[in-house]
Amino acid sequence: MSDSPKWAKSQGPITDLHWRGDSQVPRTGLSAGPSAVLFQDNIYCFHQGSGNSGELWFNVYEDFQWRGDQKVANVGMSAGPSAVIFNDKVYVFHQGGGNNGELWFNVYDGNGWWGDARVPNTGMSAAPSAVIFHGKIYVFHQGGGNNGELWYNVYDGGRWWGDSKVPNVGMSDSPTATYIPYNDTIQVLHQGGGNNGELWGNVFNGSRWFGDEKVQNVGTSTSPSAVAFDNKLFCFHQGGGLNGELWVDQFNGEYWEGDNRVSNTGMSADPSAVVYRGKIYLFHQGHGNNGQLWFNVLE
Repeated sequence: MSDSPKWAKSQGPITDLHWRGDSQVPRTGLSAGPSAVLFQDNIYCFHQGSGNSGELWFNVYEDFQWRGDQKVANVGMSAGPSAVIFNDKVYVFHQGGGNNGELWFNVYDGNGWWGDARVPNTGMSAAPSAVIFHGKIYVFHQGGGNNGELWYNVYDGGRWWGDSKVPNVGMSDSPTATYIPYNDTIQVLHQGGGNNGELWGNVFNGSRWFGDEKVQNVGTSTSPSAVAFDNKLFCFHQGGGLNGELWVDQFNGEYWEGDNRVSNTGMSADPSAVVYRGKIYLFHQGHGNNGQLWFNVLE
């Protein structure tokens, strides 16, 4: 990110924070990676049902208790979902059932679901990643047929603008897109092409891409998850070679501070991080693709 807009370096190292310890979410079975989002001051954690069921489920964390897993009717999906808040509603994006390469979304207004709708003329692989930027939804995804290209489509609340390719990016699995309030940009992080185990990032300021850059000395598997917190960008990911370990690196506005392993946390697939009441809640599937939903808290 040498050419991208910087922000003032954070003064607080990660050593000021500690992990609470991994906890299992009761009676919740999942496949692939989850997607957690803050809605009406509660955490909504969306996921595919267990055993690659192709069903969309969600559990709600309210007043430090889980309400119980609920199925969203009439949704067929593949891989993991991506949830984002737009116009005071939850938009949940996902690939269609049976790895059909289509991008779909459903909307929850707090009372009910509006029904699954397909995004036209958009071919994808793996899972999408949605982010709000300048009053619109940007949905990033790998191109169809696992082609290793990064694409995105934009929704302004009334229509889709059409799928656009980000030039000169090679990727694997799914991207993660994060709004960076410190410099008003989107940071898109992803594994490099051909499942090479490298972490790469590209920055978009609304008019131009600053170019894909490798994050040094990071080994990763599957797809990362990033959040802006404490004047930094925190990037969570599974360690290299599908080792089942959770790792985190932080960009402080000038440079990446170095990858660190989170102790006593076994994981599979992709993690999902969300900021809740001044802490980072990190959700993930348990070790060995065990179909359990777990979370750890950085506070």
